[in-house]
Amino acid sequence: MYTIPIRNICFQATAYSLTEIPNVLAAFTEWQKNGAQTDPKTSVIINILSTGCSLGLVYSEPATYPDAFAPFAAIPNGIVRVPATNATVSLLMRSALLLRDKQLVSFILNQRLTKLLSHVYLSAASLIDETLYNETSSYYFDTINGLQADGVNINMTFTLQTIPPSLVTASEARGGNPMGVPPQAHQCL
Repeated sequence: MYTIPIRNICFQATAYSLTEIPNVLAAFTEWQKNGAQTDPKTSVIINILSTGCSLGLVYSEPATYPDAFAPFAAIPNGIVRVPATNATVSLLMRSALLLRDKQLVSFILNQRLTKLLSHVYLSAASLIDETLYNETSSYYFDTINGLQADGVNINMTFTLQTIPPSLVTASEARGGNPMGVPPQAHQCL
């Protein structure tokens, strides 16, 4: 396995209400089609929960606000949890763990501790498709709301991860790609 040592990066974390999810998904689709294709230093992390959406923008070198992230700047009503910061990967990880731990503690305190927590992981891959993202997120919320209406205390996460063609090309140049990942823009969800 090959890695590129990255020490200094630029990152930002923003939270959005459920009503902004269509705008977040539209900006994500625009970034996938353009920014991710033209600037391989960009990475976007979307985490959709039943309470809202968090968006992480990561650039693999110090920057102000890379042009590739322009679609996200137009989304209204975001609450910036971590402002655009030039720092180290270590600080990003500590910040992410801190935010995650606050959510985890809140989740655990709201559970009946006598019940065992269960994890079910599902995954799929598709080409870039904003309609699919919106339909999948609607299904996700319908499922959560239905289970909660039945008295099930549930916490679900819906995440999108982009796989740009440059990732496959770099892998093949080093003799890799044993899973036969196609060299076209797509994502896992």
